Amino acid sequence: MIFRSYADILLKQHINDSYHLLHANMVAYAMDKYAELKGFDRDMYFITGLLHDVDFGAAYDVNQHGSLSIIWLKNEDIDQKVLHAIQSHVEHRTHIKPESELDFALIACDEICGLMYAYSAIRPEKFKNLKVKSLVECFNNKKFAVKVDRQLILQGITGIHTTLEDHLAFLVSVFQDFEYE
Repeated sequence: MIFRSYADILLKQHINDSYHLLHANMVAYAMDKYAELKGFDRDMYFITGLLHDVDFGAAYDVNQHGSLSIIWLKNEDIDQKVLHAIQSHVEHRTHIKPESELDFALIACDEICGLMYAYSAIRPEKFKNLKVKSLVECFNNKKFAVKVDRQLILQGITGIHTTLEDHLAFLVSVFQDFEYE
């Protein structure tokens, strides 16, 4: 399995816009903390989160998202479980179904990080003192962060056997001290 530092190099070879780099790091951070909570392999979860959108960029065809990354990453020393999770987080494009806790954790963390970022970006204190109730309201407001796929979030949290409120409460604690520019 590759090291986190090498995964970061791979990410930066393909993604150079600041938002997608931030998003990749947010998902990696959330996945790492989730693995720590559950006693799973933290490096595997972190690397999955960091590389999950490695093929998502302005220069690439969005219809290849989830498949192109596998072409790029297949010759790297990356566990097949990581590659499966990357493909299954965009099942509607790859037709690879999520099966494992890793797969569902990625799905649960990916889109919700986008929602949390969107909410934090309009707050002067960013992630500090986030309230679960406010995030649930954002989740339920379909006009807020319209690109966030709420059905995917629900699929992910169902797959990791939790509720939206509990998942958000966990992520609020995770991102309490997370800082970005």
